[in-house]
Amino acid sequence: MAQFKYKLKEIKVGDIDVQGGTKYTVTSIDPDSGAVEWSVEKVADYESAFETLHKSKELFDALIKQPGAKDDFKIRQIATQVREVVNNYRTHLRKNYPEEYNKVKSLSEESTTGGGTGNASFTSGTEGENYATKYAFGKYKYKLAPKKQLKEAEFNVDQYISDLNVPNPELVNWIRERLKAFDTLEQQLNTLVPLIQQAKQDTIKTYSQNPNFSVIYGTDMAQDYLNDLIDLFKKQ
Repeated sequence: MAQFKYKLKEIKVGDIDVQGGTKYTVTSIDPDSGAVEWSVEKVADYESAFETLHKSKELFDALIKQPGAKDDFKIRQIATQVREVVNNYRTHLRKNYPEEYNKVKSLSEESTTGGGTGNASFTSGTEGENYATKYAFGKYKYKLAPKKQLKEAEFNVDQYISDLNVPNPELVNWIRERLKAFDTLEQQLNTLVPLIQQAKQDTIKTYSQNPNFSVIYGTDMAQDYLNDLIDLFKKQ
């Protein structure tokens, strides 16, 4: 019963423990001796698969920063493909296996600085370049960019529907609601942009006070959602 992380008196029939693709289920407990019997079943190990993919991504991310490899176009191309595979697998878990996704999402939110002391680095050409020093965060001042509203097309929904001359009132309401839903989406996006900007400022402030490898906001998860939205609205 080494698989179960319980004291013996806490174990009960029906308890389940899953480790490394093996599912252990308590089937009976002898009331006199306390002997425990359990069934063993092989199950899909989504978590280990993600950990392996994620480790591969980290290795390639480190490789393309090293002399020789960083100038190899093919290696950089493979690193990009590995990153895409990790993102696709994570998205698939989130959509189809939410419980498994919850097990791995913290791993996917590791810091882009490499996950350990001494590995801090930033991609050249980004705002974070050359920040991996003891005092770097205190040198720079940022301002929130002016809030920019997404431009809405000058379009009168009611006039449009009137011009359609649709006799069915249910269809009229259906079309109106579908079109107005786009206005709602634009308003939500306009709300989101300044929130993202503020989150960035909060992150800058946090790292300025205490540079560390913690994740302040779940940007990987947010990018997953946004990528799904982009795919949803791409013209087929």
